[in-house]
Amino acid sequence: MTLAGNTSAVTKLANAAMRCSQLEDYPQAATLYQQALRLAPDNPTLLFNYGALLRITGDLTAAEQTLDRAISVNPDDYEAWQLRSSLRRQTEQANHVGELRAQLAVSKAPKARVNLLYALAKELEDLGHFEQSIQTLNEGAALRRQHLNYNVQDDEETFTELARLQLPTPTATQAATDNVTPIFVVSLPRAGSTLVERMLGCHAEVQLAGELNNFPQLLGQQLKRQYLSSGDTSGDISPPRSKAELVRVAEQFERSTYTDIGESYLKSLPTPAEHTRYVVDKLPLNLLNVGFIVNALPQARIIYIRRNKLDHGYAMYKHLFAHAYPFSYDLAEISRYYDASHQLMETWQQQFAEHVLSVDYEQLVTDPESVSKRLFDFCGLTWSADVLQFHKANNAPSTTGSASQIRQPLHQRSIGLAEHYRSYLNALTN
Repeated sequence: MTLAGNTSAVTKLANAAMRCSQLEDYPQAATLYQQALRLAPDNPTLLFNYGALLRITGDLTAAEQTLDRAISVNPDDYEAWQLRSSLRRQTEQANHVGELRAQLAVSKAPKARVNLLYALAKELEDLGHFEQSIQTLNEGAALRRQHLNYNVQDDEETFTELARLQLPTPTATQAATDNVTPIFVVSLPRAGSTLVERMLGCHAEVQLAGELNNFPQLLGQQLKRQYLSSGDTSGDISPPRSKAELVRVAEQFERSTYTDIGESYLKSLPTPAEHTRYVVDKLPLNLLNVGFIVNALPQARIIYIRRNKLDHGYAMYKHLFAHAYPFSYDLAEISRYYDASHQLMETWQQQFAEHVLSVDYEQLVTDPESVSKRLFDFCGLTWSADVLQFHKANNAPSTTGSASQIRQPLHQRSIGLAEHYRSYLNALTN
């Protein structure tokens, strides 16, 4: 094969692999990446994408080896450095601290430095070098925050408006017919929602759909329609000035609007596998939509995961998100967002108590059997001991930020971890 032909074949294989990944056909994607790498073993983009795929499917050792190769070929692949550090707990015998510091000495671009600083902070924490870790993290978070256009007050106003809404009482729970029953797992990020999802996924009748944007998209479409129809007869309607202003029109929804949202949501779900009775939707910020979910889908189960503010705030602060959660790079903004979301969930729970089960992360990891049994009972599922060995019983792919952690046995290491940094986390103790 000519060089041009080789390049063309690699491009076709890489594109096909990417399409398979987008369609969640990960085995086929892996096969295509392997074929492409046989033709171009030193292609850094192929190596990174294949390493990321191996993390999704849970082959963490192979993922690290592949990312090692990607970095050796292209040391400027800062995303590969950051992803590699997340794959396992680093040890004194096996870590990349020296390499990361050397790379930071020559990397000047802000995005590169952010990724490298977060990777270094994570590895330093693994090694117990807590003061160095938080100082490194503070530098990375401050640099990331500089490049975000975000005002936490806008979100606070939206939470306040949602809590103020007078939503209708849901109709009687609908009996499941041909449709599966949705289970919504809601929380702020890094609360333990993926852990709950994996436990639920141990049941043969439960299908994990991942983090779906379907419900907020459908709700947003209806809010915009309602906003446009609420203008005067001249048709001269200014765009809403804020998300809070858009939310206000929800009180004008007819019962049929909720029915339409619910039916459209069920139709939008992935085709269920045989014997599936429940589908888990784990989009964290559906906590904003709880009141709308129970009206549109009264048969749905909603599980709310909450966590100690100090540990939870720190867990969000130290995680480098790809795009979402712009509040997570400033401790004061994390505190304000946490408080606003907590107050909203208290309102939802008071209004729709029978539809929402609250689960404390700390109780879940210290007493997993009794808490998971309560969780399964709420969903109408039969509990089995496999739930306690979810990392073995459930090998489904995961694209979340916890994709590496869920391949490990249940542990309590994160409880109280933020105490090492209490003097640095004053904004979270208010």
